[in-house]
Amino acid sequence: MDLSQLKIPSQKSQPSIMRSVSWMWILTGVILLIVGLWSGVLYFVLSPYKQIILQNSGDNEVYSRLLMFIDYLPLAAVFIAVLASANIYSGIAFRQFKEWALKAVQVLSYIMLFVSALFTIFWVRVWMFAFEFAPSGSESHLWQYVGLFTGLAAGIFYVGVLVYFVRSIRMKAFREAYHNKTII
Repeated sequence: MDLSQLKIPSQKSQPSIMRSVSWMWILTGVILLIVGLWSGVLYFVLSPYKQIILQNSGDNEVYSRLLMFIDYLPLAAVFIAVLASANIYSGIAFRQFKEWALKAVQVLSYIMLFVSALFTIFWVRVWMFAFEFAPSGSESHLWQYVGLFTGLAAGIFYVGVLVYFVRSIRMKAFREAYHNKTII
């Protein structure tokens, strides 16, 4: 067998794990951008009705606590849009093996971990408020449990994935593979 005819893949082709990581950040950024836009739209849809809902609810503290999040939607929309842009830009730079992109993805991982944990806590709080509105033993109570535990499970899963990801990209082998553009 003539070994000179064996084709060795070019080092210019991008390793699959690096491609997966970069696409993960790009897609996460696109999804966050949609969430940020949705938060902005939600603010403009709900804010005119906030006072009407509060007036009709009387002195119900649960309504006022639940509706106070409307005031923070523009801030959340801007924060999420900036985070989304950073994710997309870092994902593209990571795909091109820019030196700063690995550090940016590490920092963004910590930020996303923090945001995901906060969103999971927010999700649980909102669903706990919803329990106060439904009569106990009703069918809607069952769906509130489904919503609560589905969001809680999704949040815990996403936080777990991010913890694993942070742990993986901090490994020396991953950093060396990134700098050498090799498969790990």
